[in-house]
Parts: sequence; structure tokens; C-alpha cells
Amino acid sequence: LDNPFKENAAMLVIQRAEDDLMLPIYDFYNHRNGDYLNTVNERINKERGQVDFKVYAASDIHEGEEINSSYNMCAGCGGRADNYGTPEIFMDYGFVEMYPQRWIFKEQDFYFDLSEKKNESGELTGDIELTWFKDGRPQSSHRRRVSVRFFVHQIVRIEGLKQLEHAKRKQVPEIQHAVPEYEWKKIWEYSDAMVDAMKRAIGANGESPGAGVADEDEGDDEDVCYEGDESARRERKMLPKYDDLDDESDDEFYEEAPYEYTLSCNSNLLFPGHKIMEEFETLYQSVDYFVVPSDGDVCLELDTVVQTCAKYRPHYHELGMDFPARYIDSVKRVLFVGGGDSMLLAEAIKYPDLELVVG
Repeated sequence: LDNPFKENAAMLVIQRAEDDLMLPIYDFYNHRNGDYLNTVNERINKERGQVDFKVYAASDIHEGEEINSSYNMCAGCGGRADNYGTPEIFMDYGFVEMYPQRWIFKEQDFYFDLSEKKNESGELTGDIELTWFKDGRPQSSHRRRVSVRFFVHQIVRIEGLKQLEHAKRKQVPEIQHAVPEYEWKKIWEYSDAMVDAMKRAIGANGESPGAGVADEDEGDDEDVCYEGDESARRERKMLPKYDDLDDESDDEFYEEAPYEYTLSCNSNLLFPGHKIMEEFETLYQSVDYFVVPSDGDVCLELDTVVQTCAKYRPHYHELGMDFPARYIDSVKRVLFVGGGDSMLLAEAIKYPDLELVVG
């Protein structure tokens, strides 16, 4: 639009309208759910394009009380209540909703609300309560464990990225910042809210909200401590989660290659009845060692994907060593990449002429 007045009017409609309707006074109402939602609206589409829109109080509204509407819990919001929460409101409207908040992690099958607790007198206690939707968590304990690991990884990643970005912005004059300061504040306000929600989901799932999660230390922005058994306490330096490279863009069009999953059912990777021997988190992945009671086999799992088992050696590691060895007269020096389970090393040292192994 070339007309600034029309452009501003269009933006107001996009930001404040009820779909395509601009309603006096009503468009001033802010969004808030729970006990704070005190209005109901009804929209009736009549013939010939006419619309009858009504707004009325859902409860007594006292003098000085704020009048609120809802962007996802209203009568005319369609199915938004089940799939539209705090992240979607931030994406579409640019603000982090006040409590109560609705968090929907579809891929992890976690659905819950966060609300402020009140005492018997109706006064806020300062505590936050998590309420699950019906079937708001995966039924499978394995699936819940996978989801919790996802939350832990995201918490570490977001907090590490936040520290890195704060450090970078301190080194660059504000006038050169590509993202304005007020936008960064909104971004971090949302990321803090999401980290808090994921920690509370972990805690409500039966684990400490901080277990295996980096808590920001005001005295040292670089140290990350993993809580838990003090005898096994580990400290790691927070590493950048991406390479700070000076990429040069070009005008070429790169078509995304088609792909398909080779595994259609995750249950194919499960070992029924297995028992966890040890599990821990690194900065980059979760590590599990488990034993299969039926045959005593011990397996290594990274990020819920089985990497290798002790009984794989005759079928995998022996072949990896013996097959190339058949093409030389004597095995004296061996170099292999990977092999962290040491089973390839165990096969290499069987050769009598061996002088050096590097892996």
C-alpha cells in the first residue's frame, strides 16, 4: 500500500480484529484464560453476508476489573483449544500469555496447562500448578522417557544458545545489531517460558525438573552442572551449538532432496523386558547401557537408538577386521575410525604380528 493511513488501518485489522470484523471497544480487550476470562462472544452468519456478533459477560465484572477475551478458548475459536497454545499465540500475536498457559508438544505427546495456585481465600500463593490434559502423556513408559530426553536436550540447547548470543551482543555495538533489543527481549521471554514449561513437565513426569539439565549460574556463564548423585557429578564447558562460519550465499536454487524413513515402526528397536544398567546425558546425546535378561546380552543405546550389542561381534566386528585382513600378507599396523565399544580392537589384537593399533 502506498497510503500510510490505509496501511496502518490494515495492520490494525490484522492485529486486533475478530477474524474480519473490527468491533469498537471489543478490540481493546486483551487475551487471558482461566478465571480471568470473563466474556463470551457469539458470531452468527446471517443471509446476504450479514453478521450478528454478540459479546456479553460470562460472570459478574467488578469495578476496576480488567475485561478479557480469549484467542483459543472462545466459543467461536473452533478447535483451537486442543491445538493452539502459548507457542502459537506468541507466533501469531507476538506476546507470551500470562498464566494460565497451555503447552502442546504434539510430537512428544505432552499436553498440559500451567496455572497459578490459589489458597482457600482465592489469593495467589506464588506457586505454579501443572495440569495434564486427558491422555496428556504417552501411555508407554519408553515413549515418556524419549520425550523427557527431548526436553532435556532442548533445555540445554536453548540455554547454551542464550549464553552464546548474550556474549556476542556484548561485543557488537547496539547500532549494528541485526535484531532490535526489544525483539530479543521478547524472544528470550518466550524461550524462558518454554524452558520453564519443559522443566515442569519433566518434574511432573516423576523426575526432578533440573535432573540432567543445566541451570544458569549467574557467577559463571560458561559452566554447566549436571545435578544428581554427587559422587557422579560431572561438569562440562558449554560449547557452541553451531559453527560461527561466514557463509557466502549465492543465487542458485537448491531443491530439497526427497526422503523417506527406513524405519516405519519405532517398536522394532525395542527390547522387551530389558533392564537399564547405566544411563547418563552428555551435551549432545543420551547414553544407555542395558542388559537383555533372556540371554544376558549387553547393548549400547544412543538417543534411544540401539547402536551395538555384545553379541553383534561375530556378525559385525569379526567381519570388519577379518575381511580386509585377507588382502594383506601380515597384519602389523591397524587404523580404524570409531570403534568406541572396543570390540573392533578386541578383534585386531588377535593377530600375532600386530605392532600398533590406532582407533
